[in-house]
Amino acid sequence: MSSDTVMGRKEVRQLIKRIIDSGIESLMPELTAGEYRYPFAEEALNSDSTDTVNVLEALSKMGVLEKQLHESIMACPGCGHGCLTVKLVCPTCSSGQMLKGNVVEHLLCGYVDLEQSFRDKGFVCPKCGKKLTAAGVDYRPAGLFYKCFSCGRVTASPVKRYVCAKCMKAFSEDELASKPVNRYVVVYDKLKSYGAFVDVSPIILYLESKNYVVKHPAQIAGYSGITHEFTLFVSKQGTSPPSGVVVDVVAGVQESKVYELFTKSFDVKAGGTMLFVLGKADQKAVRVAKTFSIDVFEADTVEELLDKVRQPLENAIDSLSKRQADRLRQDPGQHSS
Repeated sequence: MSSDTVMGRKEVRQLIKRIIDSGIESLMPELTAGEYRYPFAEEALNSDSTDTVNVLEALSKMGVLEKQLHESIMACPGCGHGCLTVKLVCPTCSSGQMLKGNVVEHLLCGYVDLEQSFRDKGFVCPKCGKKLTAAGVDYRPAGLFYKCFSCGRVTASPVKRYVCAKCMKAFSEDELASKPVNRYVVVYDKLKSYGAFVDVSPIILYLESKNYVVKHPAQIAGYSGITHEFTLFVSKQGTSPPSGVVVDVVAGVQESKVYELFTKSFDVKAGGTMLFVLGKADQKAVRVAKTFSIDVFEADTVEELLDKVRQPLENAIDSLSKRQADRLRQDPGQHSS
């Protein structure tokens, strides 16, 4: 699952919001009906366990979550399911008709059987017919063993076969797969820097109603050959990065984010660069942004943010579009890069 797919899902944004609101430190696996699941994430995503794990894996690759080994379990090598039933099999005839019990050895004739087999006959030896009188005299308790009711063998070590509850195939212990069970630790600094997790749909809907073209998230190839990701790229129909505005949306911002945005914007030769901050921006970061001609807007909600940015953003795009049109009139053969 790619980062684009993850960040484009409303349910993932709901999960991120729930994580931030709860302040949870990590998403822990819980054993439910023989399967490890992540109920906190499943509930937020309204999804099954497979999709949930795929989302968590994608978020860990993005650095939003840090995957750590919680424990290892033995799993089916065929389907990967971790719910296994141990089936005891006779080492002689491979029958599954095995019962566990206390075993008695009759010292006079050497017969060995489950104690219950002697008691069923009035504590008389099933082989020689003599009555057992006293432990240590004519019989001895041998301990716990397994008896095969198919061939009669008594053994301390039956063969173990592991049957998968999902595909119902049986395997030996050596054939089982070792499956890691992970916990996912929340990396809050990284999480809050991802504007793609902020629901910016009110801003997008407004700009589209004004006939602007909006890409979210925006993947733009830079002159260095590196493809950069922005929360938004806003332009007029048919215009390229030099005639549009790149935007990153973050929850709180530090100086390092400003340098990162400037580097990306410079590489794609964006016409304008804006940083939308939910919450408060570090004032040193704001000063640095100003030196790089990055416009910073702060608000507590996306709706408040829209009120603040709609006019400056429209003015910037219209100005860039007009500038491009003027260049084309002056040099009709010139094409935007």
